[in-house]
Amino acid sequence: MSRIPTPSSHPRRAVADEPQGSTIGPTRTTFTSLHDRFQQSGTDAASGRYAVIAGAEEADENRHTLNTSLAALTVSALGLAVAGAISLTSNAQAANPQATLEARQQSAGSSPNVAQPAPVSAPDTPTGGGAANTDASSPDGQAGGLERSTDQTSRTAARTELDAAMSVQLATERSKQLSAANDTAAVASRDKALASRSALLNDSKNAASSQNDRLKNQAATPQGTLSASAAQASISTSGGAATPLKPGTYTLGSRFGAVGSWARYHTGQDFPAPIGTPIYAAADGVVAAPNGGGWAGTHVVIDHSGGGATLYAHMSSTTVRLGQQVSAGQLIGYVGITGRSFGPHLHWEYYPNAKTVGDPYTTANPVAWLAARGVAV
Repeated sequence: MSRIPTPSSHPRRAVADEPQGSTIGPTRTTFTSLHDRFQQSGTDAASGRYAVIAGAEEADENRHTLNTSLAALTVSALGLAVAGAISLTSNAQAANPQATLEARQQSAGSSPNVAQPAPVSAPDTPTGGGAANTDASSPDGQAGGLERSTDQTSRTAARTELDAAMSVQLATERSKQLSAANDTAAVASRDKALASRSALLNDSKNAASSQNDRLKNQAATPQGTLSASAAQASISTSGGAATPLKPGTYTLGSRFGAVGSWARYHTGQDFPAPIGTPIYAAADGVVAAPNGGGWAGTHVVIDHSGGGATLYAHMSSTTVRLGQQVSAGQLIGYVGITGRSFGPHLHWEYYPNAKTVGDPYTTANPVAWLAARGVAV
């Protein structure tokens, strides 16, 4: 504010050298008085204007002071509101730490940035200049925050129970599906096994039927009516001995003493031949009881002179009876696959002691025994 100059306190002095005379003196005095009055009037007007300006400036200063006070009051109210919100948040977190931890984990998983606290709305500034009233600092606001925290905790617990129930249900359904798949696979495997077994049984049935037909045809053929001369001509004989099969109708199989699928060693001589191939007595003798054992199937035992015996195993049928006298080269039966046999053949054994028939490990080489009688196989 500029200083207002004040009029001088010393009135202008009268001129010393005033002209003498009555006319000029009063006139000058009059002008001097008018000048002083004019100057005094200007001073009064200026003082009034200065007073108005000073009043306006004082009003501005008062207004500025009032605005500053209102701004400070607003900032204080905002600080109180923020402090109340932080206090409520801390109380809610302390009351439900599990929900707070889950919220932080979800926030960390969904966004790499640190989660910011929820914005707090500024309360309305009171016009009267009093302290601000906020919902956060009121009992109703605290109760509402606690209710929301309780609701969130309830929803979290319900969601956890629902997830557990869904997991159990999914596991149960998966177990049922696996059980159904296993049952289906088991049924399919069983059906396949049954079909394979049925096919094998049909094949075996057909083979057995074919063999029975051949045996019937052979039985219908009068093979036992061959004369002794015809029998001797059809087989290799020498000195009262003969080959058990006609030359050309067989091949030599496992020899005596060979090591294979037998218990210790092979106890005879094998002659593989088709089913139904005629079998002949290797030497003169008497038909004995067939006590060779179940492994031999249908078989014939002939006791020979000198105490020995021969055994003919795996036959399909026989043509002699117990106690019958036979001669070398006489028909006694046909090749088969009965007993423990892996194919149609004649298993032929020689027992030096006829009393040990049935004990295969008391046998001797039948080919050597036949060769000693002048017959080679």
